Amino acid sequence: MTGDVPALDFAEAKRAGMEYPLETLLQADRYLNVRELRGRPARVALVNLIYARSLELGETGVRRGLLEAGLVEGEDFTLHKFNAQGEIAQLPALLDAAANGHPDVLVTVTTPAMMAAVNRIKDIPVVFTIASSPIALGIFTKETVPANLTGVHDEPALGDLLDMARRHVPGLESVGIAYDASQANSVLSVTQLREECAQRNLVLHEATVSSMTDLGPAVQSLVQRDIGALIVSTDNLINSGFAVVAKVASQAGVPIFTTDADYMEEGATGAIGDNYELWGVQSGELVAKVLAGVPVSSLPMGPTRMHRVIPPKGAEGMSPLPVAPLVSRPYEIRIIRYNDAAFAEDTARGVEEGLAAAGWQPGRDFRLKTYNAQGDMTTLSSIMAACRADAPDVVIPISTPALQGALRQAGTLPIVYGCVASGVQAGAGTSTAEHLPHVTGVDTLAPYDAMARLIRQMLPGARAVGTLYSPGEVNAEYNREMFIAALKQEGLRLVSVPIQGTAATAESVTTLLRSDIQVICQIVDNAARPGFSQIAKRATQAGLPFFCFDASALSEGATLAMGRNYVDSGRETAELAMRVLRGESPGGIPFVQTVSRELVVNESALENFGLLLPDEWRAGAKVWTGASDEH
Repeated sequence: MTGDVPALDFAEAKRAGMEYPLETLLQADRYLNVRELRGRPARVALVNLIYARSLELGETGVRRGLLEAGLVEGEDFTLHKFNAQGEIAQLPALLDAAANGHPDVLVTVTTPAMMAAVNRIKDIPVVFTIASSPIALGIFTKETVPANLTGVHDEPALGDLLDMARRHVPGLESVGIAYDASQANSVLSVTQLREECAQRNLVLHEATVSSMTDLGPAVQSLVQRDIGALIVSTDNLINSGFAVVAKVASQAGVPIFTTDADYMEEGATGAIGDNYELWGVQSGELVAKVLAGVPVSSLPMGPTRMHRVIPPKGAEGMSPLPVAPLVSRPYEIRIIRYNDAAFAEDTARGVEEGLAAAGWQPGRDFRLKTYNAQGDMTTLSSIMAACRADAPDVVIPISTPALQGALRQAGTLPIVYGCVASGVQAGAGTSTAEHLPHVTGVDTLAPYDAMARLIRQMLPGARAVGTLYSPGEVNAEYNREMFIAALKQEGLRLVSVPIQGTAATAESVTTLLRSDIQVICQIVDNAARPGFSQIAKRATQAGLPFFCFDASALSEGATLAMGRNYVDSGRETAELAMRVLRGESPGGIPFVQTVSRELVVNESALENFGLLLPDEWRAGAKVWTGASDEH
C-alpha cells in the first residue's frame, strides 16, 4: 500500500515468486516497477491526427495518467508520438509506422485516429482518447467490440449548452454551427444538435468546411444568416482554427458556446464540456492497467467522468485577444526556425540587422532566443510548447512549417512571420488584410513569373521544366501551383515528382530525369532544399542546367538562381515585429509581400550548357565567383 491508494510492486512480486490475480490488478490504482514484467520499459505509441491545443492537453493527460499510476518514464515506459498533421489519409501509414516499433500499447487521439486503428490494428492493445463513442458512431455494437480496444469517449452536453445559450441570449431563435462533414465525430455532434434544437424549437443553420481556408467564409456565412449564437463542438478542424471562428463571431457580436471549456480563454462566451487533460489522464489510467497485465477485454469503454460548466461572464460575450503592451523591461523575442536552410538563416540574420538598424540593443531593449527544429516536426512541436510556456512578447516563425506550428500551438501570443510563401495559404487568414488578430508577417513568394519568362528566353526550344515537391506541405503545394500557372503563360509545362523527405532526394531526382524535361528549376521546398548539391550533380551529369530560387545554391552547383533577398525580407519582418512590440495590434497590420529580388548566375556553368543571359537581365545580375562572402 502507498498511503490510501492500493499499489502493486512487481519487483516485490518477482522476488516473492508470485503473480497478481486479475481481480487485484483491476482494483489497484498504482503499479510500481512495471518494467519487471518485460525486462525492459514498456513501449507506448501515441498516434494523433493534428496539432491542436486541446489535443495536446489530451496527450499531456495520457502521460500524466501513467505517471500518477506510479510508472516512471524511461524506466517503466517510453512514449513515442506520431502526428498526421491533419491528413486523415496519412493515418494508415502512420499507424503502420507506429506498429513497426512493436508497441505494447497504442494510444489514439481523435475519432479519425481511433477509427483508422480499429480498421488496421488487430493484435496490439489500443486505447483511444479525445474521441466520440465508436458504438454511437455505428462502427460496431456492444456485442462486437474488438477484443484489443478500449478507451474514453465524450458525451457532449449539447442540450444543456443550448439552454445556457438561451439564458444568455433572451429570445434566441436560431443558432449556427460550422463543421467538417468528412469527420464522423463532427457529423455525430451535428446530428445530436439537430435533435436538441428541434426539441427547443430552435432553427439550426449549418455550414460545412473542408480546410482552414474555408473556415472564415463559412463562419461569416452563418453570422450573415442572423444567428443568435454560434455552437462549436467536437470538430478537429474547427478546433484548430478556433481563433478564426472567434474573430469573425466577435466582429459580428455573436456569442460562442462550446463543448471545449479550454476555449473560454480564447474568446468563447460559455462552455459545458470536458477538461481535455483530465480526459487524457482517465485514458492514461487504462494504459497503465494494460501495461500492468490487465487484458483489454476486461477494461470496458466508458464516457469521461465529469463536465466543466463555465457560464458567460456578462452580456458583452467575448473578450478581445490580447496584444503586446509597452513594457519597461527588455522585450522577449523568439525566432523559430524549421531547419538549417540558407534562406532561413538569412532571414534570421535580417531580423537581427533590422533591430540593430533601429538602434535596439540586445540585453537593454530586447532578449532574443533562436530555436531550430532541424527539420523534425516532433522537435518543432516541443519547441512551440516550450515557447508558449515561456510567453514571449513576440514569436517570429521562419518558414511555413514553423508558422503552422505557431498557429497550432502558440495560442494567442503575437506572431510576426517571415520567409513564408503565403500567410493566407498557411492558414493565418482569408486575405492579406483579413487574418487572425494575433498574426502578421512578410510573404516571400518566389518570383515565378519572372523565372518562367527567363527560361523561355534562355531555352527557346524547351517544352517542360522539372522540379521536386513535398506532397501535403502547404508551401510546396502552393509554390508548385504558382509555378505551373507562370510556366503555362510561357507555353511551358511543369513536370513535378514527389519527394518523401530529404533522404529521398537522389531517388526522386533520378525519376525526374527520366521525364522529357529540358531544365530542372527547383521550387521553394523545405524537404528538397538540403539536397540541392545532389540535384545539381545529377542534373549536370544528365546535361541539364539546374535553376532555383535560392542564391545560396550557387555554391552547391546551381547554374542560376532568381530569388528573394532573404536578409532584406528579414529586415522587413523586424520592422513589423517592432511595430507590434510598441503596442500596435498584429490584426491591424496587413500581410506584406517582400519586394526584393536578385538574380545570381554562374557564368562558367552557363557557358558549359551553351546558355546566354539575355541583355535585359544582365545589367541587374550578380555574377557568382565562388567567394565565400558572395551569393
